[in-house]
Amino acid sequence: MNEFCVGCGRTFEADWAFCPACGSGRVLTVPPPEGPAAFGLRAEIVPLVDAGQLNEAETLLRSRLAAARNVETILLLAAVLAKKHHYSEGGRLLEEAVDLDPTNAEAHMGLAEYRGRVGLYDQALRDLLLARRYLPSNEVRGLLQCQELERWLRDKARSSFFVHPSLPSLPGWLRRAKHAKRPEFVEAR
Repeated sequence: MNEFCVGCGRTFEADWAFCPACGSGRVLTVPPPEGPAAFGLRAEIVPLVDAGQLNEAETLLRSRLAAARNVETILLLAAVLAKKHHYSEGGRLLEEAVDLDPTNAEAHMGLAEYRGRVGLYDQALRDLLLARRYLPSNEVRGLLQCQELERWLRDKARSSFFVHPSLPSLPGWLRRAKHAKRPEFVEAR
């Protein structure tokens, strides 16, 4: 097995401790896939999304999803729908992806992001914990994304609207002053 850089995919030389191109440490991995065919459906969708052709990407993904329901296609469609600001439909797709593969960390992260957007912070944090559980320990980008998403969720939960158990009322000294008898003024002669 060869040693490759996690950051850029460059092959390590025997005496390198860190990659000279990106600074990442030496990690034993399988070689990165070569060419666009290695990435499958993602290689077809990413250029469409980058070009702003979201409708074409959605149509392609829906046709592939009609043929076979797999997690990768569902996640890509949910990402395209999020770009189009169709969050509720994307949320249903992410829940379906978690049902199909409960150990998919990307599906749990997407579901946590969706639930955070709609204000379900406790459920979002639970999904984020599941995502961290299923992420491999060498998946640095995913772990950093989880960390940033958790920070964002905690900030949102702390600053979100607080529901009071009862309506706020006037302080006691103001309530008494409102109902107190007013002295009658007598005209001085």
